[in-house]
Amino acid sequence: MNAATWSPDGRRIASGSEDDTVQVWDSGTGQCLFSYKRHSNGVTAVAWSLNGQRLTSASQYGDSMQVWNARTGQHLLSLPAGYKVRDVAWSPDGSKIASSFGEWDIGGANVVVFNATTGQRLFTYTHSNDVLAVAWSPDGSKLASGADDGTVQVWNST
Repeated sequence: MNAATWSPDGRRIASGSEDDTVQVWDSGTGQCLFSYKRHSNGVTAVAWSLNGQRLTSASQYGDSMQVWNARTGQHLLSLPAGYKVRDVAWSPDGSKIASSFGEWDIGGANVVVFNATTGQRLFTYTHSNDVLAVAWSPDGSKLASGADDGTVQVWNST
């Protein structure tokens, strides 16, 4: 397993694995509720929207990110991903998804923010090294990103 995260209500756990799947588990019984297979490479990141209705997953090698209905398992959206997606995070209001890309070896390491409904690319922020993590401020006005060179950048997301 490469990634795991609790749902906001604590009732489910999502996991991402090398077998290219995202699985959603009942945290009380351990029963697998859904298994999503839409990636062509190992899943490196999973994140719940704060209302627990949607789930995003990403793969490390040239695969797109996926958005799922976390209650039904229905695929909602594919987002274009770059190389080495390391992390994904939902904005507090659920309107945006931030992703960290490690592409320094092929022309830039980026944080990319997408519209969570349409998939439109809204912002791109550039680091000099692989971006390993992204996190929104509680009010959604800023985005922090951490890179492989030990730096943390704070971006205005409005």
